[in-house]
Amino acid sequence: MKILEVRTYQCKRYYAYRKTMKIVNMSSFPPKCYYCDSKNFGSVDGYERHVVTRHPNLPGYPGPADIKYYRLEKQDMYWEREIKADFEWK
Repeated sequence: MKILEVRTYQCKRYYAYRKTMKIVNMSSFPPKCYYCDSKNFGSVDGYERHVVTRHPNLPGYPGPADIKYYRLEKQDMYWEREIKADFEWK
């Protein structure tokens, strides 16, 4: 019974963490391609193979600056999140 309580506590902490980080999709690859209509890659390798062969010289995991520059549609992946700096440039 003790193991079940520990697992439940760990799950609650994990979901609380996801909520605070405002991360919707914790997958390691997006559900569809950022640059075309392809989807259902099945694995990270399949996604990366698609991006490298079909969209050379474009980022497979675009950050906030890439999304703005290439005018891409966000897919709620964790690498798309803007990180707030704890300082200001003057």
